[in-house]
Amino acid sequence: MKKDINTLTRIFHEREAIWSDTLKEANKKQHPSDSYPATCLINDAYILAVGAYFVNHDPKLYVDRVNLILQTLFGLYDRLEKGELIAPILEWSFHHEYIFYALAINDIDTAVELSTRCDPDKLTPTDEQHVFNVEFTQSLRFTVLGEGEAKHWVGRFIDRCGVKKSTEIYMGYALALKSILEENEGGFYSSLDKITRDYKKQSSGSEYFQSVEKSLLCFYGVGLVHLARSKGLDVEYDHSLIPKALTSLPLHTYVAKKKKESLFKKLF
Repeated sequence: MKKDINTLTRIFHEREAIWSDTLKEANKKQHPSDSYPATCLINDAYILAVGAYFVNHDPKLYVDRVNLILQTLFGLYDRLEKGELIAPILEWSFHHEYIFYALAINDIDTAVELSTRCDPDKLTPTDEQHVFNVEFTQSLRFTVLGEGEAKHWVGRFIDRCGVKKSTEIYMGYALALKSILEENEGGFYSSLDKITRDYKKQSSGSEYFQSVEKSLLCFYGVGLVHLARSKGLDVEYDHSLIPKALTSLPLHTYVAKKKKESLFKKLF
């Protein structure tokens, strides 16, 4: 598949056409372990978000649609707390993805809440967690929370990225977190430059960001700029993968999903 704006535009309009059906499927009463509709909703909402920016040229609509992802994530957490087995949450070590959704729209408070709730001591994953994801998630969540363990985990993540070529291409993220902890603006800019240089490899056919909507926009990088600024670094950055229109978003406050009004409330 080509990874260009034309391809994104086609997929974007396809997802727009079925969005109401996606919502209906995700809102159906589900079996305890059935989180697939919610995962589809997250994926489709992200396509709509990236399309809002690249196709509609509307950063505000991008923010609104990423907010839909956060609503879905909180819904999954609510279901987990009611006793359901929600795999995307129990697999806690991949939670850095969710935290980055919040950071990508400059919603620092939600990033803090997700980092707090993503506590391996409180979750019981059904499968063994991959060490790379564990170290990435712990590095990010403790940096967001500003806790002392951040330095330890970022150091481990840097070492992990240096192990082999397949992980070295993610070193930019580790160095960005290190620069944030050290309040090193020069180092932070260098880390973003490395991220953008390596992103083509990160979005190749065998890597995680291979889908067109993720290959065209590095929302991890966008989120890191917002995080750095929230920690006191005076940074500005503009690149096609990490555009200034999104790295300069105003502070966002999470908008919760509206509950359906009862007939009584509608009438009175």
